[in-house]
Amino acid sequence: MIKRNSVRDVIVSGMLILMTATMLAGCNKKKTVETVVTENKESVSSNSITNKTRILQSQIVLYGDNEGHNTPLYKEDSNGNMILAAEAIPGDEIDVYESLESSLEFEVRNAARLLSNGNGEMLDFVHVRYYDKEYWTLPVYITNLEDLKAAVVTEDTLIYSSTDLDKAKTYEVEKGTFVAGDRYKTVEGISYMCVFYYDWTTPYGKKGYIKKDMLKDQKKDVLAAQVERKFAQTKNLDSFVRDEVTELLQDYTEL
Repeated sequence: MIKRNSVRDVIVSGMLILMTATMLAGCNKKKTVETVVTENKESVSSNSITNKTRILQSQIVLYGDNEGHNTPLYKEDSNGNMILAAEAIPGDEIDVYESLESSLEFEVRNAARLLSNGNGEMLDFVHVRYYDKEYWTLPVYITNLEDLKAAVVTEDTLIYSSTDLDKAKTYEVEKGTFVAGDRYKTVEGISYMCVFYYDWTTPYGKKGYIKKDMLKDQKKDVLAAQVERKFAQTKNLDSFVRDEVTELLQDYTEL
C-alpha cells in the first residue's frame, strides 16, 4: 500500500515539473515579434505572404468552460477547412498576427469550421502562434489590446459594466475564471481592475470592472490556477489526491 506522504511527494514532484515547463515555455515567447518572410512566391501556398514584415502582438487567452475545455486552436486542411488541432490554456499568453494592411487589426480569415456531423460552419478566424506553433482560433477567445496581464477570479463575484454601481449592468463570473487586466481604478474608496473577459456577444473580449479584492494577478497565482485547471481535467483522480493538489497550490500562492 502506498503511503499518503509518498503520494504527496509524487504530487509535489509532478507539480514542480509542470510549473517549470510552463514557466520555461513562457520565457521563450516574445511579446512582440517581427519576422520577415522571404520565400519564393512560387514555392509557397497562396495563403503565404512574401517579402513582407509580419508583426505579432502578445494577447491573453480567455476562454475555458465548466466542463474543462480550454481554448480550441485549429489547423487548416488541404481544402481550407479549419480542423481542431490543439488547445490553449486560459490565462496564458498567445501571439496574434497583425494584418499586413493595418496594425490596428489582426489577420483574419473567413473559413469553415467542420462540425461533428461533417457540415461546415463559416466563421472568422485569427492567425496565432502558441508556443512557437502556428494555428488559427476564434477572436472571441482572446483579448484585443496590448500590455494586458492575466488575472484569475478568486471567488464567485460580479463584473460591472462601469464603476457607477447604481447604474452599472452586472455579469456573474465564477471562481477560477481568467480575465485580462488593464489597470486599477479607485472610485469612492473601492478599487477595481478594468478587465476584458470572454463573452460571445463581442468579437473579442468584453470590457468590464471587477473589485480588486476578487482578483489575483501575480504570475504565480495565474500559474497555480492553470495547474489546478489541468488537474481538474484529469480523469480517474482520487479525491484525496485532488485535495492534496488544492492544498499544495494554496501553499504555493502564499509563499
